[in-house]
Amino acid sequence: MSPRRDDVEALLDAALDQPPEEREAWLAAKGGDPRVLDDVRALLAQSSHEGILDRPSPGAALARRYGADMGTEADEELAPGSRVGPYRIVREVGRGGMAVVYLAERSDAHYHQRVAVKLIRASPDGRELAQRFLAERQIMAALQHPNIARLIDGGVLPDGRPWLAMEFVQGLPVDVYCDGRRLPVEERLRIFCQIAWSIHHAHRNLVVHRDLKPSNILLTDAGDLRLLDFGIAKILDPDILPLDSVPMTRTGLRVMTPAYASPEQLRGLPVTTATDVYALGVVLYELLTGRRPFLSEGRTLAQLEDAVLHEEPPRPSSVVGRDGGDDPGGPAPEDVALARGTSHRRLRRKLSGDLDRIVLTALRKDPERRYESAQAMAADVQRYLEGRPLATRGDAIPYRVGKFVARNRWWVGTAAAFLLLLSGYAGTITLEQRKVRAALEQARLEAERSEQVTRFLLQLFEGGEVDPGVTLTAGALLGEGADRSERHLTVAGSMADLAELYLADGRPDAAEALFRSALATERALLGPEHPRVARSLLGVSRALGDRGAYDAAEALARESLELRRRLLGDDHPEVAEAV
Repeated sequence: MSPRRDDVEALLDAALDQPPEEREAWLAAKGGDPRVLDDVRALLAQSSHEGILDRPSPGAALARRYGADMGTEADEELAPGSRVGPYRIVREVGRGGMAVVYLAERSDAHYHQRVAVKLIRASPDGRELAQRFLAERQIMAALQHPNIARLIDGGVLPDGRPWLAMEFVQGLPVDVYCDGRRLPVEERLRIFCQIAWSIHHAHRNLVVHRDLKPSNILLTDAGDLRLLDFGIAKILDPDILPLDSVPMTRTGLRVMTPAYASPEQLRGLPVTTATDVYALGVVLYELLTGRRPFLSEGRTLAQLEDAVLHEEPPRPSSVVGRDGGDDPGGPAPEDVALARGTSHRRLRRKLSGDLDRIVLTALRKDPERRYESAQAMAADVQRYLEGRPLATRGDAIPYRVGKFVARNRWWVGTAAAFLLLLSGYAGTITLEQRKVRAALEQARLEAERSEQVTRFLLQLFEGGEVDPGVTLTAGALLGEGADRSERHLTVAGSMADLAELYLADGRPDAAEALFRSALATERALLGPEHPRVARSLLGVSRALGDRGAYDAAEALARESLELRRRLLGDDHPEVAEAV
C-alpha cells in the first residue's frame, strides 16, 4: 500500500468524523499535500450519507478512483437492474467498512417489496469478512424486535460474495429528526428510552452492537424507530460462531466509530454490553447538547482517542451556556436551545443535576462503574421523566424529599397553605385556651373562698356560733354577716361567669354544677323573686340543653322567662333574651 494512500485513508477517516457542513472548512484548515486533499474531497463527494451505512470504506472508494492496485477490486459494484437472488438492484444507498448497501425491489406474482440489500465487498480479507457476514445473518435472525431493522432474506452470489436483504428504512438519523422538529428535552428522552430498550433486547440475545451512533438510529416520518447495522456486532454466544474465528478488534476492520467508541474499544480490550452503554451515553449527550463530549473543532483522531481515554467529559449542562463550553467551534448555544424549543438558560437549568448525572454515569471510563445495563439506564431516564429519584442518587433524604415536592407541586402547595392556616388557627386556639385556664384557676380560688363564706353564714344564722375569742355586739354581728353575704353573692356571680366559660369550652356538666351552685346561693340570699335568680335559671337550662336533656331545659327556660316578665316587664331586653 502506497504512502499516499495511507495519507488519503487517514485524512478521509478523520474528515468523516466532522459534520458534513463543516468538512470543507476543516480540510482547508488542515492543509498539507494538495493532491491528498483533492483525493479526499473527491471521495467525500462520492460518498452517500442517506442510507443504512453512513461511513464509506476508504479502501473501496480509493479503488474506484484509482483502480485495483489500491488493494480493492474496482468492478465489485452492482449496476441498477442487476439481480441478487429474487431482488432487482435499484441504486446504491451507502457504503461501509465491510459492505455496500443497495436499494432493491422484489416484484413477482407473490408480492412487491422494497429491501436494503447488503453485499460484502471484495478485499484481501474477503474470507474473514465473509465469515463475519454469514454470522451477521444468524445474528439478525435472532433479533426480532419492532425497533430493530428486520432480516428478510439472504444468500451467496455466484462469485462467492454473501448478501443479506433487510428491511429498508426511509428515515432520518435521530439527532437530525429531533432537531428538525425542535423536539423538547422530554420528548428526546422518551425516544432515547426506546433506543435503550431496543439495545437491551439485543443484549438479552447475547449481541453487542459495538457501533451505536445517530446515523444507525433512524426515525421515519411517522416517528417509528429503527436500529440499523448490527452486522459488526460481537457474538457472545459461542454456539453461533466460535469467538476466535472472527477477529473483531483489528484496526483494518474499523468496527467502531472513534467519536462513539468506549475506552475499552480504543484499547482493544474485550467488548461487553457496557460498551453499548457508553455509546448510549454519547448519543444521549448529543441529543441533549447538540455536540459530542470529546469531539472539538480541529482535534485530530489521535487527540480524540487520547481525550476519550484520559479526559473527563464536561457536564452536559456546562456546554449549553452562552460561552458554548470548551468547544468554540461547536453550535451556538442559542441555536441548540432553539432546536429544543427553549432558551439556553432554561436548557442549562434543565440539564443540570439529574440529567448530568445520568449521562456522566454512562460515560465513566471504568465499565464496572457505568450503568449495569441499557435497561438500568433507561429506567433512570424514565424516573427523571416521572419526577422520581434516580437509582444512582442513593437514599439521600433531602434529594428524595426534593423530588417528591417537585413531583407533587400542587398537592404540596395546597398542604403547605393548609398547614399555615392550621398553625395560625392553632395559635389562636392556644391563646384562648390559656385565657380559659387562667379564668378556671381564678374561679377555683373564688370557689374555695365561697365555701368558707358559706360555712360562716351557716354558723352565723343557724347555730349562732363564733370563734371563742371574739366578742361582738348583735349589731356588729349582723354587720359582719351582711359584709360576708355580699362577698358570697360576688362569688356566686363569678361562678355563673365561670359556668359560661365551661359552656363555651364544651363542658356542660361542669357548667350546670356551677350554675346550680350560684342559683342556690342567690335564692338563699336574694330570695326566689330576683333577676339574678332568673339569669341562673336560664344558665342551668342552657347547660341541660347542651347535655341533651331538652324537656328539663325547656321547663327551666319557661320558669326563667316568667320570672323576668314579672320582675321586669315584657319590653325589657332581658325578657327578649330569654325568649
